[in-house]
Amino acid sequence: MKKAIFLIGTAALAASLLACAADEGDGPDDIVGDGDTGDGDAGTGGSGTDPNRPDSDFVLGGLGTGTLGDTTWSGYMFTVASDISTSTITPEEFTGSNLCVTGFLAAGYEEWALVGWNIAQEIDPETSMGLAVNSIVPGGTGVSVQVANPGLSPLRVQIQADMEATAFWCADVPPAGGVIPWETFRTECWGTAGTAYDPSTPIAQIAVQTYNPSDTMPTTFDYCVIHLGPA
Repeated sequence: MKKAIFLIGTAALAASLLACAADEGDGPDDIVGDGDTGDGDAGTGGSGTDPNRPDSDFVLGGLGTGTLGDTTWSGYMFTVASDISTSTITPEEFTGSNLCVTGFLAAGYEEWALVGWNIAQEIDPETSMGLAVNSIVPGGTGVSVQVANPGLSPLRVQIQADMEATAFWCADVPPAGGVIPWETFRTECWGTAGTAYDPSTPIAQIAVQTYNPSDTMPTTFDYCVIHLGPA
């Protein structure tokens, strides 16, 4: 198993990832992360036989693939939490098709965790090793998403332009799942202000993120990403 490569980071985040800046009631900001290889083992983090923790429909061996017309997203999945000394997410990486995660978030709007996906990652054809994480124009009209959320934590989809987190946008996950149009993604994750995403802008990663809605109380989460892809 090859470990994920975390590409943007600060000392506090131990290699940054998605988060939506910390104004009152918002959550994290900027994505992070790369992928790993996966090995085709049974999924970690949940059981496909449990209706509350179902397998994904777009991942095999930790490698996600989504195609719509001429648009293809492909790359490894990964997990990360905002501050590994205080907040946690399990599993650390995915080896199968199950994208269910559980964890703990310390008190604070800045605390978050996520399931991330490199959508334009180079893959070594001989070793299945995840290589460079590139950015692409995502195509389509938006992101199709479906989750199972037995932990009832707040969830967002966040997209990031590049590995340096020079730009990122987010939108709430619809309770019943569905399509999030590109124009719904904005630079402010905690309200309706901010700049809307221009779908001609290349992006490198997409993630389903949870965050702590309280600045004073810790919280837990338990959710599964069933579907993520171009719409």
